[in-house]
Amino acid sequence: SQYLPAYFPPPDPKKKKDEAQEQFTWNLKFNKNTKPLEAIYPDLFISPNTIFKGSFDRNNRKIQSSLFCFKTISYGNLLFREINASFNNTDNVSYMELKGTVDRIQLNDTMGIDKFSTTLRASNNDLISNLTWNNIGRKKNDGNIISTMHFVNGNSFDLTFAKADITLNDSAWSIASGNRIYFDTSRISISNTVFHSGG
Repeated sequence: SQYLPAYFPPPDPKKKKDEAQEQFTWNLKFNKNTKPLEAIYPDLFISPNTIFKGSFDRNNRKIQSSLFCFKTISYGNLLFREINASFNNTDNVSYMELKGTVDRIQLNDTMGIDKFSTTLRASNNDLISNLTWNNIGRKKNDGNIISTMHFVNGNSFDLTFAKADITLNDSAWSIASGNRIYFDTSRISISNTVFHSGG
């Protein structure tokens, strides 16, 4: 991978294995010890009993970490409630994967997202994502978006949607197939990126 680097490339068989052994684990529990973080990020608040733990093994190119927040983490007006997230490459060292769920994301005083779930997978020059949410209310508001971001070079990338099904106030919308959005430093090109409603 050149543009979205593989974080744990396979070892060079010609290189002597004289590197230092690096294996360690961590387990952090936030209580009232967040003042150093808040000094750097004044708008950050982490609820007590939030846990961040994981392990790193350089020799096997493996990393895994997880975050559990039973109450809230907020940054400014953005608030996350009940977070369960993991970041690792232990299943397959050729890619990195982030999985997470958030019970509620409060965007402002009146808007929020319920039952948010995400899976992000980075491999070679591709970033594949799957986002879902399901707001609870009298009217249906939910979504399921599957997309691939392909890094063409260091200055440009393609974004395509394999699926984008969104329901807004009981009205269902889907994206057309064959869509493509191209970004580079000088322009944005959009083709067949159209949402349609109904059957």
